[in-house]
Order: sequence, then C-alpha cells, then structure tokens
Amino acid sequence: MCNLSSKGIAKQHHYTVYLFDRKKVAPKEYSVEEMADDQFRVLKEIGIEKADFYGVSQGGMIGLAMAIRHPEIINKLVVCSTLAKASKEMLETVKIWSELAERKDVIHLNRAFFNMVCSESYRKQFEEVLPELEKVGPNEDCEHFLTFIKACAKIDLADKLKEIKCPVFVLGDTNDTVLGIEETHRLIKELGCESYIYNEYSHSVYDEAPDIKNRIFEFLKK
Repeated sequence: MCNLSSKGIAKQHHYTVYLFDRKKVAPKEYSVEEMADDQFRVLKEIGIEKADFYGVSQGGMIGLAMAIRHPEIINKLVVCSTLAKASKEMLETVKIWSELAERKDVIHLNRAFFNMVCSESYRKQFEEVLPELEKVGPNEDCEHFLTFIKACAKIDLADKLKEIKCPVFVLGDTNDTVLGIEETHRLIKELGCESYIYNEYSHSVYDEAPDIKNRIFEFLKK
C-alpha cells in the first residue's frame, strides 16, 4: 500500500511519498482489519496525522478498512484492483495459490502469479527474465504469502462501506482475472465515488497503464 502524504501539495504541487509493505513476520491468522490497525499505529508513530492514501490489490483492501476504522487519518483515498468482499474469482485465485504455497512449489507459484496478475502483452516484455524470476523466493516465503492471501479470501467490508466519508477514487480493469470486475463495480456503486475502469490491461493495471499516475494525481489535486 502506497501512502501519499498531502504535506506541501498546495504550495509545491508535489507529494512526500511514504511506501509501506506488510509485516515481514506476521501471525498465521491476520485479517485485513488487523493490517489496517497496524498501518494506522505506524503512521501515528512516525507523526503523520492526515494523508492521502493509495492502495493497490490487498493494499486497497487495507485502505478501505482504514477509512472505516480510522477515518480521521485519511484525506482522500485511491484504490486500484481491489474489492470490499471476496468475489468468486478471488476465492478461486486464493485456492490455486494456496495449494502451490502449501506445497512450497516456488516456481509454479511464481508462474501462476505472473500469469494471473499480468496481461500477456506485459509478460512478453519480460519473457527473457521470467524463467529466472520464477525461481525467486525461499520456501519460507510461501508461509508468509499464505497468511496474506487467506486474508483476502475472508475480507467482507461490504456492509460498512457507507461509513466511508472521505472522497474515494476507484480504478480497475475489466480483464482482472484475479478479482474479476463485478465486485469492483459493486464497490463503486456502494461508495457513489469517482472511478475509471480500463479495458486493455489486467489486475496489475497499476503497473501497466501508462496514464494511471496522472489520473490519480488529478483526483488528489481537486
């Protein structure tokens, strides 16, 4: 999840960017809501009282949970390739990845991840290095990965979305085979928020679409 501090934007027209990853050591049972609470505690610890937030995939889920549980810290929220309730596509994705992670089959897990997250045209840009990338990651990472993908399967914030009061911008792609697009449309409808849905990329539209950063900053500068 990428958190974009709004400090200085009015005068300098740029952001101080804080990039946060998830815990390196996490409990086996670790919900998205608990991730949001931990993120909130870290932000308070480093002295951030209010900021604009940008979260992709599970980072978007964490952002939604933060907007519900800790609304005072969020100015504006941008989420991409995310949802508030696990879709049938998400559950199938978790099933495939979990089986490979439980077997500690790093190569096939990475291969399944790249194939499902990235579009074919995007993968072709890296086809020469993909065989090496598929080998990356020790077996211990599989357990860590399991913790976080199982949290995705259990997410259900749908009934609490009306509690979100900050401006929200939702981005996604109709070709998202990891999540599907139905729950993204449901998220947009429930929030009544601004949105933009692409139709030529994949789940990793946040990396693939060349204009996505401009769309985000235009929303944040309003």
